Order: sequence, then structure tokens, then C-alpha cells
Amino acid sequence: MGSKSFYDLDYIIELNEQRLEQYANALQKNTEKFTTLLVLYSAFCIFLVPVCQKLFIERVVRDVGFYWAFYGFAVFFGVSLVFAVLQMLPERLRMLPDPKIYYKLIKNIYELAGLSQEEIDIQLKASYISELEKNIDKRRIKLLRKTTFYNLAFYFAIISCIPYLYCIWKNIYLEKKNELLTNSNISLVILSKTNHHMWRRKTKHKEIDEHTLENLIFKLPGVDVSKTIPSGSLIGRLYPWGFVPDRHQPKSIPEILYEQLMEKKRKSQNNN
Repeated sequence: MGSKSFYDLDYIIELNEQRLEQYANALQKNTEKFTTLLVLYSAFCIFLVPVCQKLFIERVVRDVGFYWAFYGFAVFFGVSLVFAVLQMLPERLRMLPDPKIYYKLIKNIYELAGLSQEEIDIQLKASYISELEKNIDKRRIKLLRKTTFYNLAFYFAIISCIPYLYCIWKNIYLEKKNELLTNSNISLVILSKTNHHMWRRKTKHKEIDEHTLENLIFKLPGVDVSKTIPSGSLIGRLYPWGFVPDRHQPKSIPEILYEQLMEKKRKSQNNN
């Protein structure tokens, strides 16, 4: 920062533009983290179907703890899904206005007001800095909200692993138990048939089968805040394919002021 000065408006603009870009990159990386949640959710779906089948279709479970574990998993998993969806939902986004708003519309307003070129340049930079600060505040709040949603979704997904693993263990235990009971019943049936056959034929032969988860306000150097004209922003939604502005955008303050000044100018010319 050797030659840099915070009394230089150009340096202030540069700092704000860099910070705005940093927030945009951070938001993009936060969205990419959703793949981690998808991996966890895919792991949950592997045993979810057989567990639900055991509990609600076959109704062979008599252990109350199994039901409580499943309901606990369902609650934590559902909360995680809600926060994951909130993280991915598109939101209304502030976008910087077109550059021509500054170098055409607002500049013409200041020229009609009789300001010098140096004063106009300072006021234009002040308007641009003001809008940059508003967008930075919005991006920071959005990044904080998105990060919070992701963290909550991830933590609830991890917590849901505990009852989920218990459900998997109980499911495997029941399957093994049923398999042993089935094999025992088959062995008993075969043994009874064999014994009956041996009793009838009196043979000694035995056959038995076996199975096996807002505008930051501060005094800018050389700027008269009372003369600073806000430029306004584009309002719309940010989708995966890009930013889509709303069809009906309200008139910006520079446009309204410019129309009023031109109307006054026409009236003064007509009076003369």
C-alpha cells in the first residue's frame, strides 16, 4: 500500500470492486459444496428402502428402539434437506447499473445543474462507490446466510448418521436372525422327514441339507454527500444459467431527476 491513499477515490473504487469479486467467488464455491451433501444423501438412500420395508411393509420389527431410531433419523435428515434446499434457492440479487447511467445520465444531470467538470467527476465516483458499497453489503449478508444454511445442512446430516447406522445394524441383525430361523426350520423339517422315513424303513441312513449416509455510510474524501445522486440497481434473480432481471424495473432516481430537469429547462425556454 506504499503509494496508495484512502483519500484517493480511484483506490477506494478499486478496493470495493475487489471485495465484490471476492464475495462473488465465495458464493460460487459455497454452491459447489452442495456435492458433498449429495454424497451423504446418496449414502443414506442405499439402506433406506430395505429399512422402510422392514418397518412399514413387512411389519416384522418388534423393537421399539428401532422405530425411535428411524424417526430420529427422519427428523434430522428432513431438517438437513430443508437447509440444503434453502441454500440452493435463487434469491433476489442487486446488480450494478449499466455504466452509461454514470457517464451519460447522471453526468448530464450534473452538467445541467452547472457543476464544474472536476466536481462532476468527484460526484460520479461518489455515486459509483455508494452503489458498490450497497452491493458489497448485500453480497456479504447473502454469503453469510448461504454459508449458515450449508453448515446446518451438513451438521444435521452428520448427526442423522448416528440413528441411521443403528437402523442399519438392526436391519442386518434381523436379516441374519430370519435367515437362521429359516435354516433351523428347514433343518427341522428335513430332520423330521428323515426320521419318519427311517422309522418306516428302519434304516440308519440320515440325510440332512445345510445353507449359508445497506449502504455503508462514511465520509468520502472531497465528496459533498448532499450532492451525491444514487444510481439504483437492477433487480432480478440469479439462476444456474445466469442473472435474469425482473420485467418491470422501477424508474431509477437519475432518470426521474433527468426528466424533471429537462422539463424545467423546456419550461424556462418557453417562458423566454
